[in-house]
Amino acid sequence: MRPPSRALVFVALFLLSAIAATPAEAWTKSRVTGLEAQLDVDTNATARVTLRVGVEVQGGWLHQFELAGLDAGFQVPTDVRPKFVATDDPRSVFHPEVQVDDTGAVTLLFERKHAPHRGTYDAFFTYDAPLTTEAGAEGRVTRWTLPAWSVGLEDVRIRVTAPNGSTLLRTTQEELDGRVRSSMATVHGRSELTWRRVHLPQTVAWTVAFVLPPGRASTAASAPLRTENDESLEGGLAGGLGALHRSHLRETNLRDRPVDVAVPWFVALVLVLVVVTSTQSFRRCVERRTGQRRPALGAQDGFRFALIGALALTGAWAWPLSRVMTLAAFAGVLAVAFERRALRAPRPATLGRWVEVGADERARAAKTYRFLAMGGENPLDLTTVTGALAAVVFLLLAILGAPEMAPLWLFPAAGLALGTRRGLPALPEDLLAPLLEIEATARFDGFAPHVFEDTAGRWHDARLRRRPTAPEAYAGLVALDIAHVERTAHCGTRHVPVFWAITERGSRAECIARGRLKLIAQGSRRSVWEAPPAEATINGLRAALRELGGGADDESAHAA
Repeated sequence: MRPPSRALVFVALFLLSAIAATPAEAWTKSRVTGLEAQLDVDTNATARVTLRVGVEVQGGWLHQFELAGLDAGFQVPTDVRPKFVATDDPRSVFHPEVQVDDTGAVTLLFERKHAPHRGTYDAFFTYDAPLTTEAGAEGRVTRWTLPAWSVGLEDVRIRVTAPNGSTLLRTTQEELDGRVRSSMATVHGRSELTWRRVHLPQTVAWTVAFVLPPGRASTAASAPLRTENDESLEGGLAGGLGALHRSHLRETNLRDRPVDVAVPWFVALVLVLVVVTSTQSFRRCVERRTGQRRPALGAQDGFRFALIGALALTGAWAWPLSRVMTLAAFAGVLAVAFERRALRAPRPATLGRWVEVGADERARAAKTYRFLAMGGENPLDLTTVTGALAAVVFLLLAILGAPEMAPLWLFPAAGLALGTRRGLPALPEDLLAPLLEIEATARFDGFAPHVFEDTAGRWHDARLRRRPTAPEAYAGLVALDIAHVERTAHCGTRHVPVFWAITERGSRAECIARGRLKLIAQGSRRSVWEAPPAEATINGLRAALRELGGGADDESAHAA
C-alpha cells in the first residue's frame, strides 16, 4: 500500500485541527462579572446555599463551567435545578447537566444546541451543606467560606437568613476597619445578615462568621473559639489552597488564566523550530542530491523565515481574542514553509561503468538506507522513524492536554510533513534497496544488482540487470533491466518497478521489441524499450526471447 503524499497528510492534519477547534471555541470565551451567595440556615446549622454568578459569554457557545472548593459534605438537591438565565430576556433559561467528581468539584455541562451563547447571564447553583459550629459565650459561632476565584471580583455579597436571634460576629480585620460592610435586620421573624465587599482579590477566600441562638453544636462543646489570628491564618490558607486547586469557576477568559495564555506562545515557538529545522534539513538533502528546490513561496529563506516568525507571533498573540485568527496564522506558517517536490538537476554525461554490487556494497547500501529511514538526514521528516515519533508526541499532547489547546499541537505535527523524503530526488541507495528486496523475493535467474559508478567511485543509478546470452547478444540484445522510476500519480509522484530492454540500433532484437514494447529513449547506437505491466506483454517477451534464440528463459521474461 502506497503511503499518503505530503499534501494529503498536510490537508488531513489541518482539517483535523479545524474540527478540533470547533468545540474548544465554544467554551473559551466567557468571564465572570459578579457574585452573590445566599445562605438559608436552619436551627440545626444546615444551610441551603445558592450561588448567583454573573457570566458574560463573549463568543461561541458555552460548553462547561466548573465549581470547586465548595463545603465538605455538600449535596445537590433534586428539587432545585442549576440554571443560566439571560439578563436581557428572563424567559431564556438554560439548564446544564451536573457532574460531581471524587474531589467534590462540580462541572456544569451544556449540549451545544441547548447552551448559552453570546450575551450576559445570571448562573444559579444551589446545594445543601452542614455548617460547623462552635460553642461560644452568646451561642453557636458559625463560619462559612466563599471559595477563592482566579479573577478579582467587584461588589461581592453574602446574605445569610438564620433563625431569629442570630447576630453578626466581626472577627476579621477587613470587617473591623470597614473594608467589609455588614448589616443585620429582622425580616418575617428571621434574622437577615448581610456582608458586602467592594473588591475581592483573586485567589483570596472570604470567610464570614455569625452567632446562632444557643442549641446543640455540631462540634465538641469544648472546642476553643478561634481568635482573629486564627481567622486570618484560615483565610490565607484557604486562599492559597484555592489558588493551588483552582477552587473557582473554571471560566474561559484566557487573560485570567496565565497558564493557558503561555501555552499558545510555547506552541508557536515549537512550530517555528519544527518548520525552520525541517526546511533547512530539506535544503541540505536537496543540495546533496544536486536537485532544485521549489518552495511554495518563491522567496529567499531569510524572508520566508521572517514571515514565518511574524505569523507565529501573530497567532499566539491572537489566541485570547480569536481562535480563528490563530488557526489562520498557524496555517499561514505551514503554507509559507511548504516545499514542493524538488526537481533533479540536469546532469552532463558522466564517464563510468555498470558494476555488479558485491557483498560489501550491499552492506553499504543497506546501512545508508537504514540511516535515511531512521531520520539521519532529516530527523523532523514525518516519513522517518524519528519524525513519526515526534508526530506521536505532538498528538499525545493534543489528546492528553487541555481540550481547548488540542488543535494547536496539530500544527507542529503537520509541520513534519512539509519536506519529506518523498519530495526528494532518489539516491542510488533509495533505488537499490527495493531492487534488492525484489531480488530476494522473486529470485529471477540471471538478474543481479548493478550500479553505475563514475571514475571517482560515486554511484549514480541502480538496477537489476541480466546480461544476454550469446545468441541474444548476437541478435543485438544488450541487457534486460528492472529499474525503479518515478511515476506521476493523482497525489504526487511515486517509485514503481519497470522492465527495460536495451537493444542495438538496427538489430534483429530491435525489430522484435518494436512490436511488443514502448520506445522510451534512443541514441545513436542503442535504444531503450519499456514493457508495461500486462500479462500479454510478459507472454510477448517470452516469445521474443525464444525468437532471439536464447533458449526460452521464461523466468527472465517473467521479471517484467
